[in-house]
Amino acid sequence: MTSFVREILSASGKLGENKEDLATKIAKAQKSVEERKAALRNAAEAKFLDYQDEENSVSALAALLESSVRDAEALEANLRLHLKSDLADASNDLQEVCFVVTTHPVSFHNGCF
Repeated sequence: MTSFVREILSASGKLGENKEDLATKIAKAQKSVEERKAALRNAAEAKFLDYQDEENSVSALAALLESSVRDAEALEANLRLHLKSDLADASNDLQEVCFVVTTHPVSFHNGCF
């Protein structure tokens, strides 16, 4: 019976092809797997590089923003210090003027001081 099956397979050209086809299919599958692995690796590397670029950009912007906030806080503190001292000086000057005006009344004679 084995020879009958062998004769039929041989006559149809499928007796030797199965072994050859299997090896060819395995080789094609391996090649396809390797190509897909390479494509996946390339895609992952590209995404990682893009992510690194974006992360670096975001980090640089965050550092710039933090620096700007520190500069604004320093400017605000400086303004408060100067305004406070100027306000104190102006208040003292006003008090002196008020004291002089109230203690030394001004009289007008013939339109002159």
